[in-house]
Amino acid sequence: PVLGLCWFRFEKRKGMQTRRAVLWMALGYLLLFAFQLFWVNSVYFYTDWDVGLMKFRVEGIVNGGSMADTSADVGYSIYPNNLLIFYVLCVLEKIGMLFSMAEPYRLCIYMSCFCVNIACFLGNLIMRKLTESTAIRGAYTLISTVTIVLSPWIIIPYSDTFGMPFALLGMWALLCLDRKYLKWVVTAFAAVIGYYVKPTCIFPLFAAFILYGIPYLRSWREKWRELLALVGASVFFWCGALLIPVWIQHTYFFQLRTEMRMPYTHYLMMGINDETNGAYYHNDFWFSQGYPDVESRKKGDMERFKKRLDKLVEERRLGEFVRKKALINFNDGTFDWGGEGVFFSDYVEHDNILWDWFLDTMVSGSKEVWGGQYGKHYAVYRTIMHTVWLFMLTGMVLAGADRTFHRREKACMMVVLCGLMVFLMLFEARARYLFLYSPVFLILSLCGWESFFRWAERMARKRRAGDKSTGMRPCGENRPERD
Repeated sequence: PVLGLCWFRFEKRKGMQTRRAVLWMALGYLLLFAFQLFWVNSVYFYTDWDVGLMKFRVEGIVNGGSMADTSADVGYSIYPNNLLIFYVLCVLEKIGMLFSMAEPYRLCIYMSCFCVNIACFLGNLIMRKLTESTAIRGAYTLISTVTIVLSPWIIIPYSDTFGMPFALLGMWALLCLDRKYLKWVVTAFAAVIGYYVKPTCIFPLFAAFILYGIPYLRSWREKWRELLALVGASVFFWCGALLIPVWIQHTYFFQLRTEMRMPYTHYLMMGINDETNGAYYHNDFWFSQGYPDVESRKKGDMERFKKRLDKLVEERRLGEFVRKKALINFNDGTFDWGGEGVFFSDYVEHDNILWDWFLDTMVSGSKEVWGGQYGKHYAVYRTIMHTVWLFMLTGMVLAGADRTFHRREKACMMVVLCGLMVFLMLFEARARYLFLYSPVFLILSLCGWESFFRWAERMARKRRAGDKSTGMRPCGENRPERD
């Protein structure tokens, strides 16, 4: 209701379309970045699970160890998609040591903040392209600042935050960049390089081929140059990206064991397990690693996948399983904050009011953490975040109501987000993976709400016009006077 009132009140006010406005907006995000640094310095801690393991490996390499000493050569042979972010964190920690930081790893946390900050800035540029409504732009800035820029996830330096600028850069190029050939170069660069940080960054490139490449094929005589630019840029960056793991292996003097790599069939098999309703299951990991090479691993994973699928179909539980998996993926506005492994692992002593607030609000009170009971207001935080998430999902449903309003741009965002949702429903379930595209969820949602407000305003105008044409008066004026 508040957003609707603001839209009807301020929708006539057009935002400035000048470079000066963008410069002021950039300055605003720079100030937000400064506040992010102040906030994370006051509340940061060290988590465990995959992030803690990567921190252990990074610090081992930076302090003079080898890849074999930390078993990083084995770990990234199994999961080679984590190799690039491992290398980036190593470089950041070395820079931190160069500047004599007391805890060089904190520079990785600062870079995580910057990545989320620049992603939301790109999202704001997309909003400037899609709407001139001051209220809608203000809603994006406010909601994204509270729920994304200052999200507790920025404290976790991992692929979810480091991949966000690549995902949003691809979306910005796809939706806002008007220079024909540069558009495809930037889209391909962001999607392909981002794929090596977070595989789901590739979806903007899929949207480019579906919504632009296929129409270009139909009219290839007029559009062959743009089609060639799209395909050529994708092939160029893909071939170039293949050199990334080669360079990292050369830098750290090790070699990936290709026979240990987890194929896509492993995640497909895990995504249909009954024990965790499609979430991570350690027995599936050891099952896949029990095969000596990738080909036999693919075959074994597919056999177990088919058995599990047949069992669900025979017992008529496939629909129930899909519902449970969908709830794991999409029924948490905090994106499963605190739900990964031993999440609150290494305690860091802070003596400030923000740390006390963080312990009471961001730490789950359902279990003992760091030797005490915290999370007095965690339920309030979770409820607020889930309410905002439901608001975003509702707006996405409304986005298709107005087909004349930025039809192609909304279609691009829908293709990207539908691809992400299908990915989560087919493979391993992770609500955390949605955080990568949270600015895009918000942008599409606000486009939906604006379409709804436009429709409501048109209906109100038609009603007023109908009242004038029939000579009807406002309620009460046609009533006869009482004696």
